[in-house]
Amino acid sequence: MRKSLIAATCVALAVSAGYGTFVWGAVGVDSSKLRNAVTVPNIRLHQKALQDFADANNGERTSGTSGFDASAAYVKNTLEAAGYTVTQIPFSFPFFKENSPPVFERTAPLPGEVFVEGLDFSTMEYSGSGNVTALVRNAAGFVLPPTPDPSSASGCAAADFAGFTTGSIALVQRGTCTFFDKATNAKNAGAA
Repeated sequence: MRKSLIAATCVALAVSAGYGTFVWGAVGVDSSKLRNAVTVPNIRLHQKALQDFADANNGERTSGTSGFDASAAYVKNTLEAAGYTVTQIPFSFPFFKENSPPVFERTAPLPGEVFVEGLDFSTMEYSGSGNVTALVRNAAGFVLPPTPDPSSASGCAAADFAGFTTGSIALVQRGTCTFFDKATNAKNAGAA
């Protein structure tokens, strides 16, 4: 007999609304086999398998990597072997990964100065990739001197790039909104 993972795991959901507790559950579903299978040795077995996939894939199991694919296949196969019907539903989401160390150096007016990653600069998540040689233009909203807690909204709004020269490198300050928002606004303003 095939089982649905949703029906087996949604045995009961209790919600407290301040007026009492209401319980909804899948009627007639016996989850004792599933509950009895959740033991420390079984948990450790699966943890080890997932760690092995990470170890075999450069320490990664994040979505979009071969470690993720191996982990997802393991979970699917394990559930199917236990009699469950598994449906995988792909979906898109923003993802950023730096594939190589960044290089940042001055080409003018005094060429040759190389900046140190983590000390002088950091790659902003969701930045585009490639080699760029261009003038640096800052977005509006810088707070100088910077505060210990990020307080700048530099790059958080499209208006921060008013008058931005297309093809320039956008310089934004950490703080307030997500790097994704800053990178998106810079890209929309024509940043290289």
